[in-house]
Amino acid sequence: MSSLGKWSKQGVPKKGWICIGLEDLGEPATECEMCENQEIRYVHQMQHPNYQDILDCGCVCAGKLEEDYAAASKRESDSKNLAQRRARWLTRKWKVSTNGNDYLKTDGFHIVVFSNPGGWSGTVIPPKISGVQK
Repeated sequence: MSSLGKWSKQGVPKKGWICIGLEDLGEPATECEMCENQEIRYVHQMQHPNYQDILDCGCVCAGKLEEDYAAASKRESDSKNLAQRRARWLTRKWKVSTNGNDYLKTDGFHIVVFSNPGGWSGTVIPPKISGVQK
């Protein structure tokens, strides 16, 4: 029979929590501190004004604690998408400028990489708004 963890313990608030952070451990590497049953990769750090400890929770328990499963799910989904974008970063299709430099346009930024006598250099040109750089 599985444990209910802190869900069955008196003195532990069951709602009214807020998420103060999310950490991607890269793989399931710890157990949810609320249910004390689920192995988790994405750790929602939950805080309550009437409980001294911050609990590291999985998505389901975090959603129940803050009474907003959609918010917990979106945080986790956003984190997964970010991890996937980072993993694909170096496999993106870079182009070559007329000067022979590798460049990439992404999210409004223009990124250029070029060799020089001391090694490699690069530049990142920020997006422009109405012809004026930020």
